[in-house]
Amino acid sequence: MTWPLERPSGDVFLMPGDLHFGPAPGRISTLLGSCVAIALWHPMRRIGGMCHYLLPSGTRRADGKPGAYADDAVAGLVDAATRAGTRPGEYRVSLIGGGHMFPMIQRTAMTEIGDRNVAAGRALLSQHHFAIHQEDTGGDGHRHVDFDLSTGEVVTRFVRQPTAPRNCTEVVKP
Repeated sequence: MTWPLERPSGDVFLMPGDLHFGPAPGRISTLLGSCVAIALWHPMRRIGGMCHYLLPSGTRRADGKPGAYADDAVAGLVDAATRAGTRPGEYRVSLIGGGHMFPMIQRTAMTEIGDRNVAAGRALLSQHHFAIHQEDTGGDGHRHVDFDLSTGEVVTRFVRQPTAPRNCTEVVKP
């Protein structure tokens, strides 16, 4: 099942709301701010998938992406795993993302979307009997994620956001 952009090499880049599930070889990558990615890998079958959701819950519009909300994204992964003839407990699961993108703004329920996305992911994974093996969540910044379907390795690179606005100086040319 592929909804994202597939590259000629077989590698896939997930945009927000995308989900990919398939066999090795291949890599799935994405870029996350307050969004969350969940990566599943079956070590015996060398299959897996990853979703990239934007919000913990909501109602998907008819023209919206199928994985924009945590519940739809996890349901998509569960469906793919079931169609592959596997069970949730057989997967190694990684939960990534949920960063704070605007650390200089006072935190409110509205700015804590990353925390709510992570909490929704944990709850849904538990509800569907997946055990989290790796978690890299929170913090003031964004993440680059690279998931290798051959090895199950999930590599994240965290880029910290500045906590205060930068002073800008106007340059006036004569």
